[in-house]
Amino acid sequence: MVANRMSLMRIGALAALMLLMLPQSISIAQTPRFEGVQLVRFVLETTKFSEFDEYKKGIIAGTLSYDDKYRHPHLPPGPAVIDCASTRRIGVTFLLKRKTRAHPETATAYMHWTHSNAEIEKDVQDHSHRKFFRDGEDGILVSESIELTDAMRVNGIISLRVVVGTHEVLWNSFALASCQPDQ
Repeated sequence: MVANRMSLMRIGALAALMLLMLPQSISIAQTPRFEGVQLVRFVLETTKFSEFDEYKKGIIAGTLSYDDKYRHPHLPPGPAVIDCASTRRIGVTFLLKRKTRAHPETATAYMHWTHSNAEIEKDVQDHSHRKFFRDGEDGILVSESIELTDAMRVNGIISLRVVVGTHEVLWNSFALASCQPDQ
C-alpha cells in the first residue's frame, strides 16, 4: 500500500514537472478555437435593415453584389470611407467559425466599437452576441451594426473589434468623412 502511494506521488510529480517544462509555443490555450471570416461591410441610409432575409440569402448563396451599400470586407484596404451626412447605420457581416464540429457549443462574441475622437468614445457601444453551434455545425453567420448618433457624427475612424474568448477574431473600420461641425 505504501509502495502504491509512493508510485502515485512519483507519477503526480512527473506530470507536474512535464507541465512546467512544456514549451509555451505548443500551449493549447494559445490556439484560437474560433475565427471570424469577414464577408461584407455595409453602409445603410436608414436605421433599419429592412431586407435582411434577402441579404442573408444572397450571402449564403454567394450572389450578393458589392456596391455603395454592401461593400467588400477588405477592398479597398483600410477603413471604408462613408459619407457622414447620408449614413445612418454601419456594420459588418461575418462567418464565426469554430475549429471542431464534434459537439454542441455556445460561444460569446464581444463587440467593441470605438471612435478615433476621444470625446465621442463614451457614446460608442460595447455588447455581445451569444451563438449556439449545433452538433456538426462549424460556422454561424453574424451581422453586427451600430446606428450613427448625432454625437458620433465627427470626422474620424469608427472601428469594430470582435473578441471570442481571449482572441480577437475580427477587426474592421469605417472612415467618417464630410461630417458637419457643430454650429
